[in-house]
Amino acid sequence: MNNKNHAKDYLSEFSNNKPEWLKALVKDAIETNGSIAESRKNEIFENLLNDTPLQVQTYNLSSAQQYSQKLLFESLTHVSGVNALCENQTMKFSPDLTVLYGLNGSGKSGYFRILNEVCGGNQKKEILLNIYALEADRKAISVEVKYLQGKTHKTLNWDNSNRALPDFNGVKVFDSSYLNGLLVSRTPDEAVVYPLGLHLFSYIAQIMDSFSERLTLLATTERGNLPVINTENLSNDLKTSFNQKLDFDDAKRNEIKGKYSFSDADNKSLQEKQSTLTTLQQTNYEDKISLLTQKNNIYSEFTKKVNNTVKDLGDYSQYLKRAFNSYKTAKEKNDKALLQSQILKSLPQSNTEEWKNFIKAGKEYSSKLNENEIKKCPYCHQDIVSEDAVKIIQAYATFLNDTSAGELDAATENLKKIRNTINGYDVSIQLTDDIKSIVSDSETLETKLTALNDYKQSLLSAKRVDDIKIFNTDFSVEAKAIQDTIGKNIEELNSLNASKVKKEETIATLQTEIVALKEKESISKQKVAINNYFNIQDKIKAIENKRNSLNTKGITNKSNQAQNELLTSALERRLKDELEKLGRKDLKVQLKVSNGSKGKCSTELVLTGNNSIKNVLSEGEQKAVGLAVFFAEIQNENYPIILDDPTTSLDHRIVAKLANRLLSFNNQIIVFTHYQLFMNSLRSTSKGHFCDKYGESTCNKKTKHIFAYEIDENLSKKGIVNRYLQRDSKTIIAKIENEISTINTSDLKDVPKNIRKCVEYLIDEVLLKEQLLRKYCGGDNIKWDKLKEINSASSNIVDRLHEIHGRVSGGEIHVDMESEENPPTIQELQDFFKDLKAIQAGTFTQQTGKTQ
Repeated sequence: MNNKNHAKDYLSEFSNNKPEWLKALVKDAIETNGSIAESRKNEIFENLLNDTPLQVQTYNLSSAQQYSQKLLFESLTHVSGVNALCENQTMKFSPDLTVLYGLNGSGKSGYFRILNEVCGGNQKKEILLNIYALEADRKAISVEVKYLQGKTHKTLNWDNSNRALPDFNGVKVFDSSYLNGLLVSRTPDEAVVYPLGLHLFSYIAQIMDSFSERLTLLATTERGNLPVINTENLSNDLKTSFNQKLDFDDAKRNEIKGKYSFSDADNKSLQEKQSTLTTLQQTNYEDKISLLTQKNNIYSEFTKKVNNTVKDLGDYSQYLKRAFNSYKTAKEKNDKALLQSQILKSLPQSNTEEWKNFIKAGKEYSSKLNENEIKKCPYCHQDIVSEDAVKIIQAYATFLNDTSAGELDAATENLKKIRNTINGYDVSIQLTDDIKSIVSDSETLETKLTALNDYKQSLLSAKRVDDIKIFNTDFSVEAKAIQDTIGKNIEELNSLNASKVKKEETIATLQTEIVALKEKESISKQKVAINNYFNIQDKIKAIENKRNSLNTKGITNKSNQAQNELLTSALERRLKDELEKLGRKDLKVQLKVSNGSKGKCSTELVLTGNNSIKNVLSEGEQKAVGLAVFFAEIQNENYPIILDDPTTSLDHRIVAKLANRLLSFNNQIIVFTHYQLFMNSLRSTSKGHFCDKYGESTCNKKTKHIFAYEIDENLSKKGIVNRYLQRDSKTIIAKIENEISTINTSDLKDVPKNIRKCVEYLIDEVLLKEQLLRKYCGGDNIKWDKLKEINSASSNIVDRLHEIHGRVSGGEIHVDMESEENPPTIQELQDFFKDLKAIQAGTFTQQTGKTQ
């Protein structure tokens, strides 16, 4: 069964098994009702950051009502120690309504603070010892509270060592702190209401977010404090990490710390390795390798050129022989064909292209004739009858079928082409000094090279096959000498390359060792800075871990749960009812569902009011709505309700409705107020009466019993508990008359103060006829000229009241030079009293300002 009825019940549950800082944050948010002092926030933050000791009082945070029996306060006695309250002051509480009336500074708030702390009110109220007393005279706090729980009478002896005592968990307390976070305007005609302390969730989440921002800023600041490490001689990974201000894991840190010491032996080794490296780097294998490689390339190219030239010339000689043979064959065939076609030479122009084309056209034409038509001449279409004509026709056939001319032309062209190729072929080969140096007879080699060109010319000059000779110059001796040299050079190159590789490996090893030694040397010189770097990184890591733990998801989920369970349609109906009872039925109440985030609720209670929400956020209207919400929260009639100054900033209409509403509750009500209009409203209501029995004897009146007390003060004491007297000029005049009969110059007592009060009541009763609030009167700022405008016929009364009020005002506000050096005389006080009494009785002469 869910017995949670307030946000602090959920927050208390949420704080279980949480870190100390979060428990303190929740507790302080609850006990201040969302108004934690900045200094306290800083203390909580320091605990989060550094685990510094944090003073956290342990007491019950829950508001869950553990008892079903009726709880009634019976009496409260201030024995000693609370602020400057008078000792041994007792007040008895009515089972219905008790009012503690007193002006500001009278000590009234001291009694409220006692009840607030005992009951665990909305906000923790600090209770101090009497700061006006000498330290040796200050007494410990001692308060006695008597109460009835069910049928059991109990007594609590309280010393301010704890708050929110279990027996009083269900007591509801209203004061100005109740309004903290209660209303949040969202649009001109809409405001969200956070009853039952639900605003505390977003308040806590916002503080957690602010802590997260502070941690982020701290981490950034610490990162800016990281020392600059000289990374010139460090390895690339260390260089990158230090330059980018990265952290190192434990293994890497231990590796770095292992290089903090750079011994003389390390220094000597570094110098030796650097010297060896310099010597090796000066050893030049590359030039030797390059030179030998270059020579081998020259040798190889020479040998290749000679071999290729000899081979190519041999191939060309064979091509040339085949070309000569083809030409000879084609020539013979062509000569034979020419002999057979001698008859055609008798025809004019028979060797022209036109004639040849004419003959070919006839052949094409004959191929399209039938068998009989073929026997006729294709050109004149006449029968062929003469022998010469027959020979000519046969010659035509031979001419048309002959291909020898084309073959001869092709053979001629091919021969020409081969000769051109041979002519363009380069047989020149340069005999360099490198070649000359390795052959035994360079002159013979040069002669052989010249023979290549001679052979080329012989091919070009050949006219027939028989003119082509075989090239028989031998280069084998020179080729062997060159190959032997190339082989020796390769052996030397292999040796040089091996030496080069070994050199490079040694250099690489030395460079690695030198880099490691230089890194060690650099680290050893910067070990203080590096240790500082590690320490700051540890701080950053700790800060970031703390920041990562600040997850508001848990508080948001708990907020959603609380909102969904506490914001019910029944609460919505009660709030509507309470707003109407307090005269604000123009405001509409609606439950809405939204997306919860950052401690905010998924279910909202929304006020709407036709552009009147901006007025609700004024001080007086906010107080009225706050009271309506407070009353709507009350579901249990078994627990008392305590209200501190609920009437502040309320207009007279709402004050009257409030008086009636309080007397409608079946709960015990305790009200602290300084508002006389509220007292008048209680007196005029038909639901209750000012009871003069104060529980000492039976009162037979049927309406609710109102116990009214006036909390008073004098020059040396505050919190004096007196039974409340009727607040009018007649009552005050009777009091002054009693005091003035015993007054002497050495003991003025309270006469000046009461005279001043009498002036103010006469303004209400005589000048304003009790029809207006004291808009023109209050404290030191009575608007005397305005009073004359309102009632010009009473200007003499206004002047006399102004004169009296001004003379006695200095002594009531504080003990100053006027009250000490120029106090009212007995005669003045008696004259003041006489005139006030006349004004109250209506016997003061208007024209002369004298008493009749």
